[in-house]
Amino acid sequence: MSEKRPYVGSRSRHSAQPSSRRERAAQGRSVRARAHLEKVRGGKPPIPVPNLSMVAPIAIVASLIAGVLFGSPLVAAARSWMRGEPIRLEAISVSGASRLSLAEVGSASALPKGALIDEIDPSEVEADLLTHPWISDAAVVRLPASRLLIRITEREARAVVAAAEVTTSDLLAWRVVSATGVPFAPASESDIEMLPKLRSGTRAPDGPPLAPERSKALANAIELTNRFAAFDLPIPSEVMVDDGTTSEGWVVRLPGLSPLVVLGRDSLDERLAALAQLVNASPKELEETETIDLRFAEQAVLRTKSSSKGTAQAATTRGSAALPKPRPTG
Repeated sequence: MSEKRPYVGSRSRHSAQPSSRRERAAQGRSVRARAHLEKVRGGKPPIPVPNLSMVAPIAIVASLIAGVLFGSPLVAAARSWMRGEPIRLEAISVSGASRLSLAEVGSASALPKGALIDEIDPSEVEADLLTHPWISDAAVVRLPASRLLIRITEREARAVVAAAEVTTSDLLAWRVVSATGVPFAPASESDIEMLPKLRSGTRAPDGPPLAPERSKALANAIELTNRFAAFDLPIPSEVMVDDGTTSEGWVVRLPGLSPLVVLGRDSLDERLAALAQLVNASPKELEETETIDLRFAEQAVLRTKSSSKGTAQAATTRGSAALPKPRPTG
């Protein structure tokens, strides 16, 4: 008696899963057909819900990929979270720093490595950063994955200042000055070499106070150095700060030009125009000159090194220096 083979299509529709490869393929085609039909009719095919057993491996892979892209702190934070441990500070990102190094900014934040991220108060960190003499503004943001973002604004050094009798080699006496006339930090050797030297009758204050005092005289000195470019003159290498106690007023020295230039206090733009004309017209004559005095109307007074009396009148007419009429001396 021969054994009858069951008919393939005779399986009950209540069966949990198809048992043969052919049935599984047929069922797959049926599912795709229904999805296509729903799409044609304007409906949306059902979104398959992934098996829970697949979620964990996918999350782990995503975390590893993110760790490669964003660094190990993200991986460390993920591990701490999965273990139920508190998340600690792993990295600090800094933007806006050009003069300061990342290490200097991190040290100014007063944050120890490994601090609990939830216990970090951004406003307290900002206050600590503002105690650094080179930082004028700061913003702190806590980021995911145990990171901290610090954005700072650095003060800009526009000049250096020291007492008049201080030598260039005395580095400890020099301080950098902001555009508003605030001496705010010790000067480096490159600062002294590159920036205008403001010579003052008094020594610059020591220490970087939180609210440093503005000096109007220093601010005026820096504003004066800004005018030179408009007359195609180099920025002065030295400026004797006018404190109102001398008759000479502003006295400057230009790079590449040996004599001191006495500008006085009045009509400074006109006197700078005259200086530019004199420098362009008589460069050789100025080589033996010790002082150029521009305080006198219609002429420049050159004091030469070889003159026995110390002065010599130069026949330099000031009319071409945009002076329509004589101006008072001073």
